[in-house]
Amino acid sequence: MAKTSANMDAYTPFGIAAQDSIERLSAQMMKNLPGTRSGEDIEALHDMRVASRRLRAALRVFAACFPKELLKAVVTDVQDVTRSLGAVRDLDVFLDFLEGYAGTSDDEIGWIVEPEKKIREEARGRMMESLDDLERGNLPGDISALLASTGMVDESDSFYLQAPSLIGPPLKELIKLSDAIEDSEMVAELHLMRIAAKRLRYAMETFIPCFGQTFVGMIDEIKLLQEELGEVHDCDVWMLRLAGYRNETDAERGHVLEGIIAERKGRRDLVFEQVGAHWHRLVDSGYARNLKIFIRTEPSVGKTEIGDEMRKVVKEEVVVTSVAATEKPKPVVRRPRAAAKPVEAAAPVAKAPVAKAPVAKAPVAKAPVAKPPVIAVAEAGNTPVEHQHPVIEELKELVISAASRLTVSDELSAKMVKQLGRVEEALDELPGKLQALKLKEAAKAEKLMAEMKEHLHALAGGDDISEKKTEKLRQDIRTVRRKLKDITTPKGE
Repeated sequence: MAKTSANMDAYTPFGIAAQDSIERLSAQMMKNLPGTRSGEDIEALHDMRVASRRLRAALRVFAACFPKELLKAVVTDVQDVTRSLGAVRDLDVFLDFLEGYAGTSDDEIGWIVEPEKKIREEARGRMMESLDDLERGNLPGDISALLASTGMVDESDSFYLQAPSLIGPPLKELIKLSDAIEDSEMVAELHLMRIAAKRLRYAMETFIPCFGQTFVGMIDEIKLLQEELGEVHDCDVWMLRLAGYRNETDAERGHVLEGIIAERKGRRDLVFEQVGAHWHRLVDSGYARNLKIFIRTEPSVGKTEIGDEMRKVVKEEVVVTSVAATEKPKPVVRRPRAAAKPVEAAAPVAKAPVAKAPVAKAPVAKAPVAKPPVIAVAEAGNTPVEHQHPVIEELKELVISAASRLTVSDELSAKMVKQLGRVEEALDELPGKLQALKLKEAAKAEKLMAEMKEHLHALAGGDDISEKKTEKLRQDIRTVRRKLKDITTPKGE
């Protein structure tokens, strides 16, 4: 598990959290450089690789705080480090497996081990060149410049408010790829699912200071899933690598080779079953829904004295930096640092107020809905994206609130949860479709969204709803969802 900073809490300003996280993770990466160079302890290489991954994840999380061009340069350099370390680390793990296999078998496999050791040494040579470039290059200076030019958001814009927009995308991607666990032959998709799990895990780890130990338990579930998928991927890569020796063997060696491949195939099948069981357990427990609710809830973790002092510094020692003349000026707060240079300001991240959502036409109970920040950071390209249609965002929050009131202990509730999932999928598709609608059709869509809001408010806000009313609400929600889908689907689709 990643080490977190004692200097941050849930209410630390987002820009300060960015500085602390990037500074700490880059220091962790460089700390392992001497041990990685010497090669005496292979764990130093592993630790440096993991630190570089966490640093890349943090750069994605805090992308809105940094100048784009400088951020791009740092991300590229860190990625190069990760790749050069990864090539050696992967071969270390493969060789460790081969030597372990040799130790438990009478088969002689030196004819595989020796060529792999040679390949590993060549990879290490390339890694050393990369580390030389790292020490002589611009990365340390670029990171210092990045920290000096961090854009600060308003002192009241707490760190935890960014969690929904930054944890949500990798969670959605993981769910989207999860069909792969039903088919062991979907090798590429399982690999992508592993990457999605890794990105989700690292994004979640960034927010540990906000949500505490309960959140750590939720991260552990994703970490285990990532490790299981990682072992499946290792087996796939190793079986392919071993298959490359088939044309270079006599009958006896061929028999040994097929035995090793069969052993890996058996191990892969076993771990693949574990992945499926693990994923279905997460689905059955409502993991994704619970995570969404958790990161939208104000943390119970109190404000620390250090955090209070940091907020005071931001409030009293801010400077407003101008932006390029071609852009509309945006207020950006910066923490003074030595040698800081004026740079293009990152877009400020609007704080998310907690407010009661208005109910149209029906006197139903109003569920408090925490609105997400106006600016979210996109996973691809590290560029800010605009907030979606406000009614759509409100409907998404109501879907989550409604789902949190339900249990799946009975068939009706299970059907309702499934229906709410379909509603959420439909809402994800709406923003792009609404832009293409004619005015008359758009007005119909707005009316249907208002109807949907009424039904969801009734479901989310009712403490005691009869089975009959719940069934009627489910039917009403399904009817509105279908009408909305029909309106927003272009003719001919």
